[in-house]
Amino acid sequence: MPEIPDYQRIETDLRRRIAAGEWKPGERIPTREQLAEQYQTSLQPVISAITRLQLAGLLVGRQGKGIFVADAPGEPE
Repeated sequence: MPEIPDYQRIETDLRRRIAAGEWKPGERIPTREQLAEQYQTSLQPVISAITRLQLAGLLVGRQGKGIFVADAPGEPE
């Protein structure tokens, strides 16, 4: 069975954490660096996972402020 790529594993877990209410709408998630440390990986898989979640409308980036859970998860902002 092929190993799941890091970005996919991270994306799946971040989706789970958002759905479980670990982070509320409008709340800032940990930095990319903190997530890379938590998932014991480099920055690139974290960036890929966050980008995919932004395209899905679950996360939104705010220049100079960080990455936040979308106010209405699932709807792109």
